[in-house]
Amino acid sequence: MLFDLFLAENINSIEGDFEQIGFVRNKNNTGPIKRLYAYNVSDTLWENIEKHANLLPHTKYGTTEVYYFLDVGETTIQLNLNNSQESLLGKENCVAHALKNGMGELHFSKYPKAY
Repeated sequence: MLFDLFLAENINSIEGDFEQIGFVRNKNNTGPIKRLYAYNVSDTLWENIEKHANLLPHTKYGTTEVYYFLDVGETTIQLNLNNSQESLLGKENCVAHALKNGMGELHFSKYPKAY
């Protein structure tokens, strides 16, 4: 069992140089928890990006939303819980978007467009 623990895939073992460039979470612990992440990736390895999104935490009845950007450098993305999709999905460097609901189901899209 201990051997399997060390061999299990974790968020740091996935190839793709994932660098967190933004994170925000609502502080309301009495209702649904909403987490927003932004990551810089070095390549569009779709399988690895989807694995990465699957390994991020989620909360029952809450959501985890992740935006992946291709080579934005040292830029920090300012995330806002109120209007995240309008401000991030339309950006040209946004190569993937993942939404994980409270039951752990992942909805993954490549090259997302703004609504």
